[in-house]
Order: sequence, then structure tokens, then C-alpha cells
Amino acid sequence: RTRRANRRSAAWRPMLIANSSARISFSEHARDTASNSAKSENMRCSTSLRPKARIPDTIALAKLPQVQLIKESSRDLARVSRLIVEIDRAGHARYFTTMQMLLATLQLGGSGATMPPPGSEIARAVIDAYIAKDHERAAEIQLQFALFPSKWMHRGLAPAMKAAMNLIGIPAGEPYPPYSPLSSNEMAAMAATLKDTVLAPRFKAVTA
Repeated sequence: RTRRANRRSAAWRPMLIANSSARISFSEHARDTASNSAKSENMRCSTSLRPKARIPDTIALAKLPQVQLIKESSRDLARVSRLIVEIDRAGHARYFTTMQMLLATLQLGGSGATMPPPGSEIARAVIDAYIAKDHERAAEIQLQFALFPSKWMHRGLAPAMKAAMNLIGIPAGEPYPPYSPLSSNEMAAMAATLKDTVLAPRFKAVTA
């Protein structure tokens, strides 16, 4: 734990994003990461790696002193549980997953999840209930991620989240090409779904 605390205070905090696409080998990436750390005292980088990065390679990268945070996007519970134990609980780096895996991640001892707003507001409610040991409430709120944003992910994550932000009264504009905005029917369906989530009070504020 002392080692983790010291590592968290470091100014240079690259994030390794596992389960993304790239054309570099893990050995090349590890070497480049270590090299870059010597070139900057105050830099944060985000690195994408090939799909389903090998578990031993991911653990090895987490042990690099320059790697402070890992984002896992696989949503593979078997993989996530092992890496939480071998990375986060072992004190090598903070291990984060996705909104769909948030509660399971917390229960297994991971650090949490990363996501754009307004999903982060729903996530905050999950975390608050979990910390309060109201596990039934935490599970109930976690289920709000079962439909949102997955029902609209064919449009892309950014367009779906922009639409949600616009619906709750926080102007976020339209998605940038090549993405397209949601149709009026899709917007209506999303609004109906969000009104059954912890975001419901924001709709009342918009219409007030």
C-alpha cells in the first residue's frame, strides 16, 4: 500500500487502455513507455493496445513505474477478476473498467470505472450506495446501465452520450461527422429510459 501511495503521487501518469486496437507489440510499447518517462516530468498519456491483450503482458506493463492507471474495456468478468487481483490489489496500478462492470469491479476490489457524462452521474449513485453498504440499492442502480447506453450504441458512444446530455438540459451539441445524431424516435426512446434512472430529476428541472 505504501508503494501504491508513492506511485499515485507521481507527476507522470500514463494510462494503459487494454482491449483496444494497435499495431505495436507489447515489448515495443513497454520499451517506449519507459523511454518516454525520462523525457517528461509532467505528462499524461493514454495508450491503446491490441484487442484482448495477454494477461501476463498486461500485468508486466502495470508493474512499470510509469504506469499508474489501467482501463480495461473487455467486459470479460473472468479476465477482470484476475487482473484486479494481480494488478490493483497487488498494488501495481489502479485498475478501472467500464460502466457496465462498475459494481462487479468494486465488489472484487478494483478502483472503479471510467466513462463520459452523464453515465458518470449514474455511476456516482452506484458508488455512493456501495460505500453506504446498501448493496441492494447499488445493484438496482447498476441495472440502469443494462439499457443505457447499450440500446443506442449502434450510433456510437459519443453520439449517445451527447444525446443524453442534451435531453437532461446540458447542451452538448451534435456529434461530429462521420457520426450522426440520434433520430427523433431514438431521442424519445432514450428520454423514456433515462426518466427511469437517477437522472430523472434533471428532466423535471428542464421542464420547470
